[in-house]
Parts: sequence; structure tokens; C-alpha cells
Amino acid sequence: MKLAFLHPHNPPDLELHYWRCLVQAEAINRTRRHSARTLSLKDFVLGTEMAESICGKADILIIQHDLVASVLSAVQHWKARDKTIILDIQKPLDDMLPGSPRYQKWIKSLQESEIIPGPQLDPEGRVQLEWGLKLVDGATVATEKIEREWQDHARINYLPVYIPIDSYSNVSRETHPGTVIGWIAGNPPRDIFLGSNALKALNQICQAYPSIRVLFADLEEDTFQQTPLPENQKTLENKVPREGWANLLSKIDIGVIPKQSGKSSLSLDIRALEYLVMKTPWISSSPDLSSPLEKYGTVIDDTAEDWYFRLSNLAVQTPHARGIPCSGGYLYGISRNIDDRIDDILGSYREFMMKPRGF
Repeated sequence: MKLAFLHPHNPPDLELHYWRCLVQAEAINRTRRHSARTLSLKDFVLGTEMAESICGKADILIIQHDLVASVLSAVQHWKARDKTIILDIQKPLDDMLPGSPRYQKWIKSLQESEIIPGPQLDPEGRVQLEWGLKLVDGATVATEKIEREWQDHARINYLPVYIPIDSYSNVSRETHPGTVIGWIAGNPPRDIFLGSNALKALNQICQAYPSIRVLFADLEEDTFQQTPLPENQKTLENKVPREGWANLLSKIDIGVIPKQSGKSSLSLDIRALEYLVMKTPWISSSPDLSSPLEKYGTVIDDTAEDWYFRLSNLAVQTPHARGIPCSGGYLYGISRNIDDRIDDILGSYREFMMKPRGF
């Protein structure tokens, strides 16, 4: 089977592009029985020579989320050539509303991909995606939240994120004094981040436990400087290359995944899964973590009191149990190794080839 992953020209969220496009394509090619190519949606809508070659040879075209505007016309062109086309919906509906902090980032990506000519998407994204779902053979989603939002609009296959274990298993956990709490923030809006209950609790934690340090990643420098934590108890690591990502995670003893981190529910699932395979305990206040991920961490109410209580308990325990996985968590994490589940992924895509459109 030959697949083509069609992605934004300049993906607004590089993490989602990596997990839902590159990781899958690389794993498919490792089978040597199937092949996958990647192509920008800009080439797709312009009908370039590369697009004609890649799409012409593919059995299945998988569009990363942006099935709107000129992509709709390009899809009609390839449906007329009897191609199976699948939409991978990656964003919850909240992210597609004009008032969302992530909305303008998405619109900018659509412009750079030459999918829309101006600064607006008319009609709104949800309406256009509903149009697109009537054209394609179905959709895949990576989280239960997104599945619930779209299950009445098309045939949906739940296809969770799978992890390339080799990228993590060869990394040794960093040894250091004290305890490091890690927060991969995802460049959230400054006011939301600075007002979060998790940050309030971390301030109290640092005052109570001088041996604790907080490591932030994916956070604007100005926002980092305004965090009300002692200077000697906070560090920032930004622009970490993908090949160094597991090394960054190895420095973290306790992971925090606040619901106000500015990340999508898919990104929150990814973070929890990474912590599991790194044998790192984590705490989350997100109600949208997919099952059974939520069973293998600590899910709390988003209050400063809950954050402080849970972090205090883990801070005391962690130095004595660093690198010891939670019961079942590590085993569940490695069960999501993409090379072991590639047949499941391909089987999910193949279902759309075998069934007529509709649901």
C-alpha cells in the first residue's frame, strides 16, 4: 500500500506535524512492505509536478486537518481519479473559533499554504470541514475529545498517537541533586499562563522546598522572566531539536500537564505518553486526557490547593523512587510503540478503502 501525507506548508504546530505525519510516514517506510511520502498542501492545491507524481502513485491521501477553501477543489480533482482520501482531524472545535488564541495562528498557516487568499476564512472553519467530510471517505482522530465532537458528521476511526520507542529507550536519566519539576508549556498566552493555578502552586512549592527546581520549555523568554519563582529555582530550555527531545525529558523528575498550558488535547496526550515511557510521574488538571492514559498519572482538579498538595507529596517521594515507573504505566507506554502497531494503523486506513462513503 502506498500513502501520501498532505501537511500544511508551514505547520502552525510542529509537534502535531511530527506526531501525525512524520512519525507515521517513517514507521510505514520501515516496514519495507508499504511506503509513504509527505507533500505540502501548497503543492497539493497548486497541482505541482511533485503533487501529480506523489498523489498519482498513492492509494490513499491523508490530509492533515486543513480540508478547507482551495483544498476542497483539489480533493474533488483526486476523487474523480478514484483516490481514497482521509482527513486527520487534529484540532478541537474550540481552536477553530475566531476568538481562540490559536485561531490566528491557524489562519496564518492557511495563507502561507496558499489555501486562502486573505486574512479570513469564510464561512468559518467548522462549516467548511463539514463540507469536506462529505467529499472524503472518512476521518481519523487522535483523541476521544475530538472523536466526540465529530462522530455525528462522518465515519470516524479513532487512531491514537503511537510512539517511536527507540527515540526514548536509549536515553539515560540525568542524575542531579534535588527534584526537577518539568512544564512543557507550548507557548501559551502570557496572561493565561501567569494566572494559572499550577504556577501559583509552584511558587509555594519553591518557597517550601529549596531543593526543588522548575524546568520550563516552549515558553516565551519574557513570560519566563515574569514567573514568580526564585531565580535560582527556575530554568528555561527553548528550541530543543527533535533529536535532543528525549534528553530534555530525562532531566524531569515530575511532569506537570496543566489544562491551561495552551496545548491541544492531542498534545496533552502526547506529553503523558512520553512521561510514561520515560518512567516519569506526572500530574494533570486536564479533563480531556484520553483513557487509559489518565489511569497512569495523577489527575486533579485545577485548583492551587490540589496542585500544591499533589506536588508536595510527589516531591517528597521522588528522590527515593526516581526512574521507577508507576504500576502498569511503563508497560502501557511501551505497548504504544509505533513499530509494533503499524499493522493496526494501516488496517484503520485500509477500512476506508473497503467501505463506501457515508456512515
